[in-house]
Amino acid sequence: MTNGGTPYSSYTPTISIWRVSDNSLIISSASMVNVASSIYKYDFTTFIYGVAYVYLITGDSGVPPQERYQWGNCYQEIPDRTIGTVQTDAGNSATQFKASQTNGTADYWKDALCIFLSGNLTNQVKKVTAYNGTSYILSFTNGYTGTPANGDTYALVNF
Repeated sequence: MTNGGTPYSSYTPTISIWRVSDNSLIISSASMVNVASSIYKYDFTTFIYGVAYVYLITGDSGVPPQERYQWGNCYQEIPDRTIGTVQTDAGNSATQFKASQTNGTADYWKDALCIFLSGNLTNQVKKVTAYNGTSYILSFTNGYTGTPANGDTYALVNF
């Protein structure tokens, strides 16, 4: 929001966010944070990939009505992901497990995120630190809270 091209300073804009699919108000008049000279941000922690949102930023009463409102939309595609299942292996542990992916390239999945979709590790996410293209073992420096079971489903997400 500007005054003849000069950013307004020392005011507190608010943001409201709606989910487009069902027109539901997700965030209602939340305060934004000044991160630099008249540059504001809002940390949208409930953002979900693949969901479209529209937003309205409202300046306070010190901003003239014709410049008080800014609107826009945001949408980000779901990142590419591959679904797999844990395979039986004596070496499976909280820090490594045998994957159903059979890509023979060493470290092919390195730096991907691995999120469990079923089993006792559901919704736990870890960064892959190594992938053995011969044995199909995914490794994690910071392990899960337990050993995944044979057949547990996971997703590998590359950004």
